[in-house]
Formats: sequence, structure tokens, C-alpha cells
Amino acid sequence: MVGMDRGHLRRRLTAVLIADVVGYSRLMGVDEEGTHLRLAGYVKDLIEPKIVGNRGRLIRTAGDGFLVEFRERRGRGTMRPRYPARIG
Repeated sequence: MVGMDRGHLRRRLTAVLIADVVGYSRLMGVDEEGTHLRLAGYVKDLIEPKIVGNRGRLIRTAGDGFLVEFRERRGRGTMRPRYPARIG
């Protein structure tokens, strides 16, 4: 970037986790309201505490998708979630 003042830029290393729910479209087709409620409860009770416990931050959810950020080195690489529980 020629001619750009870099004095105001701050670099940081961030790890990002992107995840989704297997079979979500099928589940929504069978029971949209129930699937949404079960997934919301699952996120609140199981997924978010795991993220926070690993020093992460849930940035956004969209349907069955999750975007999570880990800024601290201690949280990176330690969260390998495998949630075998069924929502359907």
C-alpha cells in the first residue's frame, strides 16, 4: 500500500471457527418450529458455554451456521467440538 500511513493500523492474530449442523434442512422440513427451538436451546446450553470456556466469542448465527472468533492464543486449537447429541 504505497503512500498509506500505517501508524494507525494494529495487527492481531485471530482464529475463526465456522460450523453448521448436519441434516438441518431435512430437520427444518419435518418440524421447522421444533428444530429451531431445539437448536436455540442447544446453542445456549452447550455450544456458547464451550466457546466462552475456550476464550472465544460467538459473533453470529444464521440458521444452522455459527461464526466464532478466538483472539487469545490459549483458546485457539483447544476447541474441537464434537456434539453427538441429536436435535431431531
